[in-house]
Amino acid sequence: TKDEALKWAKDYIDTNPDITNWEVVQE
Repeated sequence: TKDEALKWAKDYIDTNPDITNWEVVQE
């Protein structure tokens, strides 16, 4: 689900602070 994707994205960015490409997440 989108909520799961957003949670994954948040955890991923928290783990990789240099990566902030939200455009990839939103697609």
